[in-house]
Amino acid sequence: MKKYIVILFGFMIVGFGCALTIKANVGMGAWDAFAKSFSDIIGIEVGTAGIIFNCMCVIGQLILLRKNFTFQHLLQVPFCMVLGVIVNFAASTVFTFEVTSIWQGILLYLLANMICALGVSMVMLINKVTMALEGFCMVLSRIFPIEFHKVRQLADIISIAGVILLTIVFPIPLSLGIGTVLGMLIFGPTLGIFMKLLHPIFLKLNLIDSLVEKQFEQP
Repeated sequence: MKKYIVILFGFMIVGFGCALTIKANVGMGAWDAFAKSFSDIIGIEVGTAGIIFNCMCVIGQLILLRKNFTFQHLLQVPFCMVLGVIVNFAASTVFTFEVTSIWQGILLYLLANMICALGVSMVMLINKVTMALEGFCMVLSRIFPIEFHKVRQLADIISIAGVILLTIVFPIPLSLGIGTVLGMLIFGPTLGIFMKLLHPIFLKLNLIDSLVEKQFEQP
């Protein structure tokens, strides 16, 4: 139970981070930008669009895994719903300030990126529940002879293409920008830093997954 409480906290942190990337208004991560474009078209909050997109990823896992679909996979649904609710709440109620310059937006985006990396690192270290998109990409990489990081990169490419297409077809603002590029460059390294920093703390609290611990033991 302790592990799932920490995972919940991690998802909430990611939610606040995602809301800050929206407020920064300098572009979002590819997957989030796709959800934002979808939300602009049909007139719903971006967190709600995120819930729909993430649930589609879980359904994709169910279709591909069939009998191998476990309760652990199903747990992605409530956690993703929490994530979407937090994004909606934070974007509409908590972060009500205005960003008045591109530099403020970039600095805010960098802060938001760090917050997201912190939350994701907590979830990854415990390794009981995955983010829905990563879970779907992981299933695809196991079924087809493609490495996980390549599948994940392909998901970003498809998301970016989808955003551009939707922006051309519908009268909505482009949700890609310099923040999209910055996120692709710095999120991975920032995630690695937080995982290293949190590792000894989570180890003391007996929160580390055994498979994750083996990765830290490798030279």
